[in-house]
Order: sequence, then structure tokens, then C-alpha cells
Amino acid sequence: MTFSRIHLRNLTRVVPLFLFSMLMVLFNLPLGDEPDYGYRVAQLADILGSSYYRLDVAGDVCSYSIGVFDFGFSGVPAHCVPNFDYIALKILTGFALFFTTYAFISILGFRVDHRVMYLTFCLPGVWSAILGAGLESVAIAISSFLILQRVSYKFFIPLILIFLCDFGTGFIFSSFLLFRFIVFRFFRTVSLGFLILIGMTLILTSGLSDLAFLSFLKVLPGNAYEVYLYIKELDSYEKYDTYERAFSVLLMAGGWFPSHLKLVIPVLLSFVLFTFVSSVAVWRSLRGWSSCSSGTVQIVCSLIFIVLIVNFFPNYSNFKYYVFLVPLFMTYSLSLFGSNFFLIFIAVITLGAGLSVF
Repeated sequence: MTFSRIHLRNLTRVVPLFLFSMLMVLFNLPLGDEPDYGYRVAQLADILGSSYYRLDVAGDVCSYSIGVFDFGFSGVPAHCVPNFDYIALKILTGFALFFTTYAFISILGFRVDHRVMYLTFCLPGVWSAILGAGLESVAIAISSFLILQRVSYKFFIPLILIFLCDFGTGFIFSSFLLFRFIVFRFFRTVSLGFLILIGMTLILTSGLSDLAFLSFLKVLPGNAYEVYLYIKELDSYEKYDTYERAFSVLLMAGGWFPSHLKLVIPVLLSFVLFTFVSSVAVWRSLRGWSSCSSGTVQIVCSLIFIVLIVNFFPNYSNFKYYVFLVPLFMTYSLSLFGSNFFLIFIAVITLGAGLSVF
């Protein structure tokens, strides 16, 4: 599989925008900051007396506090700001990872929708995850390419690689594949299947379900019960309910970083897009579940899946675990808005990412 001239022309239009937004954002983020997201949960307020910390180049702690609703990031200590070498390395490794993954998927014989992948990787929350340049980033990139492929024998080669790179990403990705299979196999052709799924979701996210889940963990061997009690004490579990955590996942896609730097335009635009697409899918499901398109069902599956996971596993309330769902939303968006949506969305959101840091 090779690039056509149209693909190459689109890429030459997109890359300069990517570079501009990446440079602007990364120069305004502290050293080592990606949307991970885990630091949003681990505030370490009792230890450092601050809502945020990072290690600088010398290994010293960069400790300071940024308000949750403070937009921009002008108060970063100078020694915490990364230098040009660090920025260049992040960008080079990120692009190398993207094209290596693309080549790997192509060699296996999978077909790639270039427009969908461009739209996916233009989101700051996505490309920042890829710029992490670790094994976790490899797993995220592969799962993003793999989600649109039909499951076959060759599908399991990259799936095993995802697990080897990062078990957490592999667990969430394979769980979604199983959940999607169950929905299409047992609920897709039932006229009330959508309402049954919604009812089951409401029951499973209720307090009664939580008590039942704890009772189930008590009888399991090992330390599953103790671990889950520890998870319930995390900041993300105590402060936010299930649906707030689900909404935060969508906000992080546009650049709601753990350091509280908000890329205003991408956050608003991506959240409005996901909300609109989700609303259309839900409305079409209500009008005729058994007759709606497979794309509509996949959006519904994605929404319910996020709610269920963040309910039972609040430590998976990070966007990085759900990056692979973005291609599904972008595929559906193209079907709703047409081909003009492609370059307009990329231009607005990438330019917005760069301009939002000023």
C-alpha cells in the first residue's frame, strides 16, 4: 500500500500546521508534560503543598500551583520550561512513531483511511500521547490504526504487540473489541436493544451495582478487593462522579492537560464535535436501533463503554486509554459533514492549538 498524490498533497498541507501547533504548545508546557493524565490523579498536595509538579533537567522538583479554571500557562518557572533540543526530539520521535506504525499496519495488508487518521492525529490530546515516545505511545498508535480493521488472523499480531508494549492500553482496547462484538451479536437486531443497553448502563453505574461489585471482589483470590478500595480513595474517584469522569475524557482530547493548560479552541471544538456526533448517534438509535448504520452503533458502543470503564475503574479515566476511539468519531463525522470537513477541521484545530497558548 502506498500514498497516492492526493494523500501526499494533503499531508504537505497538514504537516506545517502540526509543527506550528506542536512547537507553540510544547514550548509552553513544563518538561515531560503529556496529557497523562496520571498526574491529574496524583496531585501530591500533602507532600509538595502544590497542585502540580515535575522534575527539571537537573532532577529538581518544579513545584507550583495553577488553578483548575486558569487558562494559559504564564506562571511556569523558567527552569521548568523545556529547551529546543527536547522539543525537537519529541517531535522527531513522534513523527517517526506515526510513520513506522503506518508502515507496520500497511505491511500486514490492512487498508488505512488517510483522512480519518489525519483527523485523529490533529487533536492535541492524541499527538501529545504519540509524542510521549515510549512503549505506551507505541501501543496507543497501533490501537488507533487497528480499530477500523476487520478482525482476522493477522489482527492478533499487532494486538499482541499492544499488550507487550503496554498492558493497560491492551486491556482497554481488547475490552472494547469484546464489548462491541457482544453489542453487534446480541443487541444489534433487537428492536429495543438500545433501550436495554441504556437501562443496563444506568443499573451498572448505580450505587447498588457498586456494592454488588465489591461483594464479588471479596470472594476473589488475591488482593483485588484491597486494590479496589485503594482506587476508590483516589482523588479522581472521590471528587468526580462517573459521568463527570466520562465528560473529562472528552475534554482531554482537545488539550485539557494535567498541568491545567487549556488549549481553548481545540478543547471547545473537539468537545462540541464529540457531543454533536454522539447526540446524532443517540437520536438515530432512538428512531430505529435495528435499522441504523453500523457507524451509529459503534458511536453508541464507544459512549457506553467509556461510562462503564470509568465507573468501575476510575484509574482509567484518562484520555490516553481511549485514543483508539477517535477514528470511529472521525469516520462518523466525515459521513455527517462530507469531505469539506477534512481540511477545515484540521486547519482550525491545529491553528487554534498554537494560538491558544498566547
